[in-house]
Amino acid sequence: MASPAAPSPRARTARDFLSPASLSCSTIPPRRTSGYEPYRPRIHSYSTGADIVLRKLFEAQAELNQRIGFDAQALRQSFDPLQAGRWLNDYIAAASNELEELRDSTYWKHWCKEARQGHRFAIHDLQNARVEVIDLLFFWISMAQCVGLDADDVHELYMKKLKVNHQRQDTDYSMTEKDETDNKTVNLEP
Repeated sequence: MASPAAPSPRARTARDFLSPASLSCSTIPPRRTSGYEPYRPRIHSYSTGADIVLRKLFEAQAELNQRIGFDAQALRQSFDPLQAGRWLNDYIAAASNELEELRDSTYWKHWCKEARQGHRFAIHDLQNARVEVIDLLFFWISMAQCVGLDADDVHELYMKKLKVNHQRQDTDYSMTEKDETDNKTVNLEP
């Protein structure tokens, strides 16, 4: 009797590159209480290909946007605030609509039968919810492109803002005492 053949290795997908094990910062622990050292995220550069995936998403979106009249590359080379603002507002409106469609994948209406039965906010259409999240990603990338950001810019700004958000958690962030001074560090280096 012949031994069974070893399974062939499967092709790696974007999901492999974006798995929790491949992300660029450590798992976030529970919030610290007084007496503990503040949490310091370990921020690493991408080494798994996730940066390549993000760049490919931005390139694909730029190609799609160009087909409908928005040239992200041209805008990045010669920024026009009026043109950028027009496209940005179009994408904001589209993203707002997608958010509503995402909400409709849940039992959000407090007066509906499902809510009264204790299922308020339960996702009842997971497949559609996933599609709406991807639609939001399309518009989110487009909005980033409207303000002149590419994938590398997004990564840099995200990591800086992540640091600010962790610092806010370490210092018991309060909306009434909100100060945007810490956000001044979330910028692109010249």
